[in-house]
Amino acid sequence: MQNDQYLEQYEFSCTRCKYVWRETFEVREVEDSQGGSWHYFYLAGSPASSPSMRNICPSCQQPNAQHRQIDRRRISTPNSP
Repeated sequence: MQNDQYLEQYEFSCTRCKYVWRETFEVREVEDSQGGSWHYFYLAGSPASSPSMRNICPSCQQPNAQHRQIDRRRISTPNSP
């Protein structure tokens, strides 16, 4: 079983009010014993939904946000090579 951790930064933009913001997620990628891969997302240390599910604009509160990944960096952990 393999466990990897990443920091992924996403840029969100509202198609209604044009507000733009960024969020950085910690992503834990876990491979199970059958070879399946699972991704767990965290914001500020707390569990969070996937960036693809975060479509509410914090400015106008409408579900019109689009997202794109702008950065991904691996986090070194004691068990990683």
